[in-house]
Amino acid sequence: MEWEKILNKNRIFKTNDNLLIDNRTEFEKDYHSIIMSASFRRMQDKTQVFPLSKSDFIRTRLTHSLETSTLAKILGDIISTEIIEKNIDPGFMISYKKDMSDVLQCAGLIHDIGNPPFGHFGEIAIRTWFKNNLSVINYKDVPIDKYLNEKYLNDLYNFDGNAQGLHLLTRLVYYDNDYGMNLTYAILSTIIKYHSNSTDVSNLPFRNKMGYFICDSDIYKEINDATGITTRNPLTFILEISDDIAYATADIQDGFKKGFISLDLVKNELSNINDKHINDIINDAQNLKLPSEEYEFKYIISKLQALLIKESQNEFVKHYSDIMQGNFNNSLLDNSEYIILLQVLKNIGHKFIFNTDYIYSMEVSTWKVYEFLLDLFVKSLLYYDTNINNDITPIAGKITSMISDNYLMNYNKLSQDKSEEEKLYLRLLLAIDVVAGMTDGHARDLYHEFSGIKK
Repeated sequence: MEWEKILNKNRIFKTNDNLLIDNRTEFEKDYHSIIMSASFRRMQDKTQVFPLSKSDFIRTRLTHSLETSTLAKILGDIISTEIIEKNIDPGFMISYKKDMSDVLQCAGLIHDIGNPPFGHFGEIAIRTWFKNNLSVINYKDVPIDKYLNEKYLNDLYNFDGNAQGLHLLTRLVYYDNDYGMNLTYAILSTIIKYHSNSTDVSNLPFRNKMGYFICDSDIYKEINDATGITTRNPLTFILEISDDIAYATADIQDGFKKGFISLDLVKNELSNINDKHINDIINDAQNLKLPSEEYEFKYIISKLQALLIKESQNEFVKHYSDIMQGNFNNSLLDNSEYIILLQVLKNIGHKFIFNTDYIYSMEVSTWKVYEFLLDLFVKSLLYYDTNINNDITPIAGKITSMISDNYLMNYNKLSQDKSEEEKLYLRLLLAIDVVAGMTDGHARDLYHEFSGIKK
């Protein structure tokens, strides 16, 4: 892989916009497009850990993305600096340093943009709904799971926020072309964590989850061809570890604020690692005699975050040759002694936050929201764009009229000259687009409004 291709500034849709003459780079233009987009703003009301939290200090999907973006940009800067100063790669030009950081900053902002309402539970709810319902909903008197072939069914059964993100960014956000936000190839390539569609999922590295929908195969191939990627973009390793560090440290901060975990609990879990640097951080926090447990907690977390960032830099440089040749098949810290620190931080979140009655009760209530909305939109769209009256949902036309013009335009474009089977698959994806694109609050309010539940 070559950096000149990896940092490809071209776009799927070639623009000749001379209305605004400025000195922005192509990646800076992407940054501004992302920040100004409605899809980015919607993440402010999407769950990171605590659904529908009214607290102003609990992270949302937006604040998590901003933190990931910041860490990714920092890592890009310090890694590229070391590559240049130590002449690790003579072909790495000085100009690549800024490009690398800018791409990572943008990728961090959008890495979760395809996630549905109510956190990762939303992904599970969508998959489960389709697995439970396509055998009992008929299309032309035939169960849908018998009408669609395996590759289309797999897209629905294995729905993933990563694939939805690529779909949204390249299809659903309409500016002045039919290619969504029309971001540069470099940024789109960086956010593709998994290089398989739902029928190709395997145990091979970076193919254990779905990375793109069948209907987006052409765009996926074009991005790979443009950037010279055959297995995984080197920048994706940096984005992934930035995401891991951001949520592993932030989730327990939010858990501390909400009272799920204590300072002593975290210190006890960390002391079990028995590492000098970690023990020094804990002792320093105590010796500083900070004004409160909250300050001590923040100090420890910030120092652990810095330790993980530095170790990520070391690991990327250490495995640089294998990464660039496509032979590195792990996450960036998997071979590091500090992988145990990252695992301990994640385990604290899973054990003391995610696996609690509070989260369980919220997931039960959000399941009802998904069950209602998917049932409503799938059945309303079942016979859309056909000559058949939809007698399953008498108000199907009214429900369809609520769907974004962008989404309907995308469906109309993708469905041109397609078979009846593929059109049905695309309509089911359209229903997912609608529900996955909602904020937590909008999904909840629609559920209450349409089901007659008083708030």
